[in-house]
Amino acid sequence: MVRIRTKREINLIAESCQIVADTVEMLAGYMKPGVSHSELDKLAEDYIRSRGARPAFKGYMGFPSTLCISVDDEVVHGIPSNRLLENGQIVGVDCGDIMVTMPELFPLDLLIKKNKNLLILHVNL
Repeated sequence: MVRIRTKREINLIAESCQIVADTVEMLAGYMKPGVSHSELDKLAEDYIRSRGARPAFKGYMGFPSTLCISVDDEVVHGIPSNRLLENGQIVGVDCGDIMVTMPELFPLDLLIKKNKNLLILHVNL
């Protein structure tokens, strides 16, 4: 069954999507070697809550975090930990809400040739 959304619901969805996009954009400034996955997750949660929203992933079916973070060739939906970002990594960050999920890849500083090929492959899929 297709549910027709009201104008108010559509506006709320648009606002929610903007918060997700703004969160990922904010995180870009913190994507550097030495920052932990858990620090990124806390920054995202604090930012989302500061906008009057709540992180959609956190608590969904028991998921413990605001973000999903995967590094290099790891499978998506990684749970943030105290691991530190390192130079040359490609970091996948997934942030979302009920209506949208926004994955983003962040190559950190100097990429080795292998990682450049991985990034190009991922983006073009």
